[in-house]
Amino acid sequence: MIASVLTLVMLLFYTSCSKWNYNEVKNIQEVKVPCSSITEQQHIISDSISYYSMLDTNNCTPLQIDFSQKTLLGKYTSGTGCTIEFKRQLYINEKDKESLYVITLKEKGLCKKQDESMNWIIVPKISSDYKVTFKIK
Repeated sequence: MIASVLTLVMLLFYTSCSKWNYNEVKNIQEVKVPCSSITEQQHIISDSISYYSMLDTNNCTPLQIDFSQKTLLGKYTSGTGCTIEFKRQLYINEKDKESLYVITLKEKGLCKKQDESMNWIIVPKISSDYKVTFKIK
């Protein structure tokens, strides 16, 4: 019985690992997007109209982004601690036409300080037929 369970666990582990068809995108640019507010949302922005519609440009100058070559991704996260780090990574699965934006949150210490971020990144253009998934770890 125990051998059967261990075999099943090993089989599930092997098959789940073998399905990872994602490659990490190395040329992402972490940015602060002026004129935008922090909202508890996620954003996939691939054109100027969408970009400017989310901004309040009354008192600031927005980033200039070439949307013919780039896509802007953002996902709200927050954490508490004495220090809070956000690690941002993008993975592409060309076979299944998927993009995975992973944000790893590292909270250190027992302080009650809270930090929040929209985790904006500029990445090479993501085709409109790709599914974009956000994951917070």
